[in-house]
Amino acid sequence: MPSASTVLPRDAVFRDAPTLGVAAARINAALDKARYGDRRYFVIKGGFVLLTRIEQTEKDGTPKPPPARWDTQISYIDSFSVPGMLKTFVLAPDGYFQVLAFVVTDEPVNSRKVAGTDVEVSHLLASGLHYPPPSVTLTPTSKNNQCTVLVYEFEKSADSKDTDKLFSQKGRMTAQEHLAKASLWTALESTQ
Repeated sequence: MPSASTVLPRDAVFRDAPTLGVAAARINAALDKARYGDRRYFVIKGGFVLLTRIEQTEKDGTPKPPPARWDTQISYIDSFSVPGMLKTFVLAPDGYFQVLAFVVTDEPVNSRKVAGTDVEVSHLLASGLHYPPPSVTLTPTSKNNQCTVLVYEFEKSADSKDTDKLFSQKGRMTAQEHLAKASLWTALESTQ
């Protein structure tokens, strides 16, 4: 389960966007402004999920300055499930970490199951793309499209040598606070 989630203002992503490709470009522009270089796309029913690289943050949620921000000894989650995410943190240094998932779809978003079963989601993430395929980018937008941001925040401490002691930081901060600390809220507003 995510630590926090929010639905972005529709205009931030979909204003005058004829296709999901334009919406993806707006999210990419905001991520670029906030210095998120690496990301992966996953096709889901009615749209896509854009997943950021795992980043290390300060306790207050502010990204650590480079290179520590990305120096996690891990790069991508290979399974979009809580057990899959926890496994990726075994080698990480102590501290706070977060991953952002931008879920763009015209379907209702269930944060427990972004697309189908956990097995389907795990399979999608194992084959993440560097950019969305034409089957997504050429899809026309509709009045039902939304962009939901799911924030997955974790804390690893000295006594969390196995994943059973890695703590999800549920409710510590709102999704808007996470996005603001990462300079994404302002970047998303400026893409409108």
